[in-house]
Amino acid sequence: MYHINSTEYERSFWDVMKRKNPTYNGLSQGRHSMTNSYALPTAQSKQFMAAMRNENAFRSLATIVNAPGSDRTIFTCDAEDIATWLGDGSLDTYYDGVDDFKRLPIRVHRLGTIVRIHEDFLRDTGFNIQRYLVDSFAKRMGHTEEEAFVNGDGKKTPTGILASEGGAEVGVTTTAITYDDVISLYFSVKKEYRKNGVWMMNDETALALRTLKDADGNYIWNHTNDTILSRPVVICNAMPNADAGAKPIAFGDFSYYWIDQRVRFTARIMEELYMLHQQVGYLGYEHLDGKLIRPEAIKVIQITE
Repeated sequence: MYHINSTEYERSFWDVMKRKNPTYNGLSQGRHSMTNSYALPTAQSKQFMAAMRNENAFRSLATIVNAPGSDRTIFTCDAEDIATWLGDGSLDTYYDGVDDFKRLPIRVHRLGTIVRIHEDFLRDTGFNIQRYLVDSFAKRMGHTEEEAFVNGDGKKTPTGILASEGGAEVGVTTTAITYDDVISLYFSVKKEYRKNGVWMMNDETALALRTLKDADGNYIWNHTNDTILSRPVVICNAMPNADAGAKPIAFGDFSYYWIDQRVRFTARIMEELYMLHQQVGYLGYEHLDGKLIRPEAIKVIQITE
């Protein structure tokens, strides 16, 4: 049995994936019993996470928590961060945050995808199967993750920032987005969350805001550095268009969205299923959850019906 971080584990893992070794001897430490899949070796796991950050805006903005295990509860502190000026006596009153801790249930949501490769590529010594699989898995997983981190309902998927329960608070309601609405959304967020705040919207909404002007003809969008009110704009096409009932713009500190990673990314080979097509399948899994731990840290504009 090889240690999961060892070069021996890495070599054995890729020998299996390349069909050079039909057995899984030495890989038992990386085996995930529920899916009968095996943890990606350390070097490729780091490459996978880097690729995920390129595919999924939340991976660069959110707080990543590595917490192996099953469904559980996490404790977060929701203190008001208050200090007290004191007098000379012993009867001074201090702010006491003893009740500022709250419990959040964390679940394990499983995300899976299949990547297929033609057998000719496996026989081609110039084909980098490691890079191809890592990039392919990251692209598919990243896009699906991002959709859930925006629109997930917390049942079969993580809880997204636009969820009616557990999502971001509504800062502004309007029938159509105006210059004043965007300003109002900014100031609806507390100063402590504005200092690291970012704007999130899709391409269509961004295009509309790039042409939005005040009564004096001043653009709200800084075209020099792609910021609004000096805060950066992040394009996420999982965000909805500005249609009736939608929440097309979010602003706030996305570090208060926690991505809880339960298990290192795992994969397994599927040789027989695609044999008639002269292909080999690779099945990859993620086990994770996502929650906004402070709903007031991000505010959204909601378009009224």
